[in-house]
Amino acid sequence: MQTWITRHQWQAALTACVATLIFLGLFIGMAVPVAASAQPAYCGETLRGQERITLAGHLIPILRGVVPLHTLDCKAVLALTITLRPRNAADLVRFTHDVNDPASPQYHQYLTPQAYADRFGQTPSTIQQLSAYLQSAGFTILEVTPSRLTMRVTATVATIERAFALHLGVFRFAGQQVHAPLEEPSIPANYGNAIQGIAGLSNLPVAFIPRHP
Repeated sequence: MQTWITRHQWQAALTACVATLIFLGLFIGMAVPVAASAQPAYCGETLRGQERITLAGHLIPILRGVVPLHTLDCKAVLALTITLRPRNAADLVRFTHDVNDPASPQYHQYLTPQAYADRFGQTPSTIQQLSAYLQSAGFTILEVTPSRLTMRVTATVATIERAFALHLGVFRFAGQQVHAPLEEPSIPANYGNAIQGIAGLSNLPVAFIPRHP
């Protein structure tokens, strides 16, 4: 009788262990997909309703594969510099070469800021339209340079993430915390011929940030 009771107790304990393992397996099986599909949340709904194009060259190669500590504070304010595409780009390349070539008749024949802007900068109407769009998205325009090829703006992280459809993550790098984009920014397609790049999405040292093409 004692042997039967011992055997019965052992079988009951074994059955309980198997049931526990099955339960844990089902629980883990349900939990893993949720964790795997978790993505950082935007600070707000991304601006939509327009066809968008991606601006390449803003991801930091040295952070490739590095998991961010967390996303950047949505209320933090960043200063950005938006670089604009020059008009008559081929002419600008020739002008830059000739003005620095002693053998060229154009050597040291520099343009005034106004003449440079009129020849190579974005048109005043484009600047006005772009400024209106950025302000409507929540940006503050600090300056449009005389060349009309650079705009300095400020905005909260929430505004930046919404406008450029990206996340800004915080990383540990070289013993300090830095921020950088997790995706390439995108902009409405109708501004694709005006905007060339966005500086300030990362605060890593310049040496680790690639130049825009």
